[in-house]
Amino acid sequence: IVGRWWRSRQLRRDELFLATRIHVRPPADLPEGGLTKLIRDLCGESLRRLQVDYADLIIFEWSPGFAPLREPLAAFDHV
Repeated sequence: IVGRWWRSRQLRRDELFLATRIHVRPPADLPEGGLTKLIRDLCGESLRRLQVDYADLIIFEWSPGFAPLREPLAAFDHV
């Protein structure tokens, strides 16, 4: 909806601030390095839905029980 609205208004990308939210729910059997791929895939899916190649803000929601915070933050370095 946002991507279609933005395109219909013919706004330049620098005239629009886009934020997206991803909720990371990794499976219990996530392999090593899988968290980075999971976060990258979730961000990519969100960008495809928005029809853009970057977001100005990514809101990251996660459950603290699945991994230490340093792991998802390191994953965002790759994104």
